[in-house]
Amino acid sequence: MFCGKNTYELVKWIWRKYAEVKIKKIEVNHENMIYLEGNHESKRVIVMLHGITADKYVWSIFARKFVKEGYRVIIPDLPPFGESSYNENINYSIEYQAKNLKVFLKILGVDKFHIMGNSMGGGIATKFTILYPQTINSLVLFDNMGIYSVKKTKFLKNLEEGKRNLMLIKNKKELDIMLKLVYHKIPFIPFPIKEELLKESIINYNKNKHVFDNLLTENWDLEKELYKINVPTFIMWGKYDNVFDISTLGVINKGIKNSQSFIVDNCGHMPMNEKALFSSKMILNFLQKLN
Repeated sequence: MFCGKNTYELVKWIWRKYAEVKIKKIEVNHENMIYLEGNHESKRVIVMLHGITADKYVWSIFARKFVKEGYRVIIPDLPPFGESSYNENINYSIEYQAKNLKVFLKILGVDKFHIMGNSMGGGIATKFTILYPQTINSLVLFDNMGIYSVKKTKFLKNLEEGKRNLMLIKNKKELDIMLKLVYHKIPFIPFPIKEELLKESIINYNKNKHVFDNLLTENWDLEKELYKINVPTFIMWGKYDNVFDISTLGVINKGIKNSQSFIVDNCGHMPMNEKALFSSKMILNFLQKLN
């Protein structure tokens, strides 16, 4: 009989097989970085960046369509999340992550690509595009962070007022609250896997808080830099996002000249996960039109 950890590892193996990607490891700036990759030899490259407290597997179902279409898909565990290294002496700011990602991709021999990001990963994707515009073919954003002049959600108000961070978890009740925060309709999660998610969340509490503290201290304002983004951009937002209000979409769409957007109905904070098949079809169509 499988225990929770073994069951969860089996599910991850199934996700990798479904997406046709392999798990790999390299050293970046003296820290281990774990990532998923499909179609290593392809010259058409897509990099997908997950959000805070998440990991590479949130993209697994979404990624399959792009691997099938012949893209080289690279999905890192952004440090210190997932299986990548954690160093308590590092400030995991958006700028640090963007510069660390540049080194990671240089090691992999990637110098021109499409970049996609959700939440924190979307913030990193925009910062990367601003810092290294010559490397980016297109930018795809899913409910990304960085805009704070709009309506505040309960999640953001709690952070501003020093109340409990709804993404930091110490018990089952808090895990349930977090799932309701990021999903409009919570997917079925078998009991052994949910128990393992809870264990990992408790173990990673201090690490996750470290990153939140870094981001709050950085206080990066993307709105002031949107005009610097000139690559073709597609912004997708869950209609019922409880992390970053849907009003954020209009600010980003207006600020990036060469952009288009779409609101995903019956969806929360992670369209590429909650509506993976629909989202992947839309984004593939966007990329194909660029060609």
